Amino acid sequence: MLIRHEIGVSSGGGHVSLPEPAQVGPDFRDYSAAAARLWIDPQSFRRTLHLPPGCALELTSERDAISAIAPIRRSTARVDMFKAWVGAIDEDCLPDSPAARYWALPAEPWNGRRFRSADELSAAERDDIEAAGRAYIFGNSAAVASYREAIERTTGTFEVAVYVAQSVRIAPGAVLRVTGAPAVLLFADLEIVDGGQLLIQTVCRAAIGRLTKTDAATARR
Repeated sequence: MLIRHEIGVSSGGGHVSLPEPAQVGPDFRDYSAAAARLWIDPQSFRRTLHLPPGCALELTSERDAISAIAPIRRSTARVDMFKAWVGAIDEDCLPDSPAARYWALPAEPWNGRRFRSADELSAAERDDIEAAGRAYIFGNSAAVASYREAIERTTGTFEVAVYVAQSVRIAPGAVLRVTGAPAVLLFADLEIVDGGQLLIQTVCRAAIGRLTKTDAATARR
């Protein structure tokens, strides 16, 4: 059984660059609470996705690609909402924690400058907002709270792709990739048989109701 993270791809749309997914997921937290934050009733989605041995499928938001589960798109102009969808929990990123130390912080708090677009900012100011955006979403937001409005103004809209399924099973040799825009996996039941792979290639929060790891011998019985 393997859940592997690879370098993610930015979904564009602003100055907040996305980090390596290995820093942010999956966290296997409260399934029902994650669904509620996204205004989704999991009981309304009875989708079953079972990958047979050797099968390769993709969960993606790219419009010219085929996704094994159609994404439900959610967007917000509020960075705090986006953080709740795919970011880190502040309590997990206390000042002395590895997660808090990972993200470089701007040298100074935001200067309070008002602006209409990022074009009005200096290169140094844009760099500070970008760094603050990463730290705000994937670290402890309190450390860069003065940048919140600047992050929202330069980014515009934050978007996620949500993939909902009642049951997902990945057989030996099968690969399920998650790519494209920042993603949320809402799976009531996820079974990964030894030799199957779930590859995360974008920022991703996984909220799993029940995770089962099965060895190949047991799966054949």
